[in-house]
Amino acid sequence: MLSPSLQRWRHRPQEATKVLASLATMRRISLAGDVLTLMQKNLVECNVFHFTAYVGACEKSGQWTWAVRTLKLMQTLPAAPNVYTFSSAMNACESRSCWTQAAFLLSEMRLAAIEPNVVTCACSSSACEKATEWQSVLVLLSTIATIQVRKDVICVNSAISACEKVGKWQSALCLLTHMEEERLLATLVGFNAAISACDKAGFWQGALQLLAAMPLAQFKPDTISYNAAISACAGSGEWQHALHILEQLKTSEHAADVISYSGAISALDSSRWQLALLLFYDMTTARVSPDLIGFSCAISACERGAAWRDAFVLVRSMPSRGLQPNLPCFSSAISASSAVAQWDRALTLLCNLEDPNATDLFCSNSAILACGRGLQWQPALHIFETMPQHDVVSCSSAVPVCDFGIQHLHLAKLLEEGDRKAVGFFHDLHFGM
Repeated sequence: MLSPSLQRWRHRPQEATKVLASLATMRRISLAGDVLTLMQKNLVECNVFHFTAYVGACEKSGQWTWAVRTLKLMQTLPAAPNVYTFSSAMNACESRSCWTQAAFLLSEMRLAAIEPNVVTCACSSSACEKATEWQSVLVLLSTIATIQVRKDVICVNSAISACEKVGKWQSALCLLTHMEEERLLATLVGFNAAISACDKAGFWQGALQLLAAMPLAQFKPDTISYNAAISACAGSGEWQHALHILEQLKTSEHAADVISYSGAISALDSSRWQLALLLFYDMTTARVSPDLIGFSCAISACERGAAWRDAFVLVRSMPSRGLQPNLPCFSSAISASSAVAQWDRALTLLCNLEDPNATDLFCSNSAILACGRGLQWQPALHIFETMPQHDVVSCSSAVPVCDFGIQHLHLAKLLEEGDRKAVGFFHDLHFGM
């Protein structure tokens, strides 16, 4: 089929380049490889443009190994790779977060006396960022300064994002500050990544300072900016600041979302569980649909305040919103019931777990504790019998209530037959006093 075309390509090699480029656009990598193989077998000139087009097909198909393999093959042929070939190969590596290969190709360029450009440097830095190799991307930025390539915003943003992922807020802030010295305009992405870095490091003051600095740099904070700052304050228990930022967001041109509300709710301590519920219901009136995380944060607030009724209502209301309560929701609600001896509610929640096998120790221990506080030794013993394993908390919760029902010998027998690691603790607790 290709015989007439092959004859023509001997005189017009640029036509073969167009065909290969078209196949690359369609991501027909196998067909592009077949065409290139036929050209070589029929002694049709295969120049750098043909190979580069094929590497482009590898890039668009995400086949970084084929791209690198072709690049190495080219280095043994008269059709030596150029900066565009390297760029395509590095793009393929970047799309798969293969930062080591991207960095290797950058060094190969220099060995081949091919000057890297902004695109190749951006690809390499982006690959490092995706792989959370923050130190490597900082080294790369230093290398860029030595090869007469001007840093661009993409490179610096990649470095800031890499630092953000591991909470290296000092490096992120340093990069953001140096952008002005490099005559680069800071971006919203860069600011958001730096705020998030402060959040991950627990440096809430830095997050607030960056949020306040954004308008001075002619940037309007978006929902992501506010959410990162709220999260930073929540993680440090700075609930007043978290609520203030939430109010700022609600009065801005951007809308608060479930992440905004959930972050603010999680910032509140046990004495402010009622305020947490107000925020939760304010979220629903603002037409923000709470998700599992939103419900979990609200139920956790009820747990901290021992508000078992509200926790129970929230768990029971989740299916009507198309949500299935998960283990953290049940755990918090059972714990809230346990704190005030609501053993019947705790048992109801424990029985409502969709997968009884998924019941964790915390849920079972909390239910036993609730039964103990309600002096209900029979259900406490039943829960203990059905638990796949026990820990110190299980024993310390079950022994007092079984003592009340004069069932300590039965409990000891269960321990002997089951988890022998708890026997010593039981003996010390009951007989060693």
